Amino acid sequence: MKKCSKQYRFSSLEEALAFFEVEGECHLWKGSLSHGYGMFMIKGVPYRAHRAAYVAKHGSIPPKLFICHKCHTKNCINPDHLYAGNAAENARDRSENKWEKERKDVGSKISNILRTTVDLPRELYVQAKMMSLLTGKPMSHLIRISLSEKIKQLKENANPVRDLSGDGGTTGK
Repeated sequence: MKKCSKQYRFSSLEEALAFFEVEGECHLWKGSLSHGYGMFMIKGVPYRAHRAAYVAKHGSIPPKLFICHKCHTKNCINPDHLYAGNAAENARDRSENKWEKERKDVGSKISNILRTTVDLPRELYVQAKMMSLLTGKPMSHLIRISLSEKIKQLKENANPVRDLSGDGGTTGK
């Protein structure tokens, strides 16, 4: 499993499962995400937030079952939206989830728009795409971070530190 940032390490399950915001009936995880699912750590052990929420309310997860979302929202940790389902139910649930298909279409369109209209350097686009696949974070977020870092570098190079003594830096020799 991917490591969570220090920001999303908790000392107890109760503390971790209180880290959500309510949107409609969903309890949306506010911490780290991996492929859209909430992630956190307790004492160095990684947990998926929806699975932990299911166990906290319903008990252990039966062998060979997945924890599925009735609401089709991967980062929802509302235990009333979670159920244990087999592989076939999980696959059927995913294939019937029209919102997920629409989201992928929209994400693909945004990705294409960013690539073609912003005139990003090819390596920046490829780097953001790879990081998006590895981290599960949206490409637009990663590109924004990369661009702000590039802008900061450009500003630093454009404004070199000036010698304010007025003697060309010969003082003190």
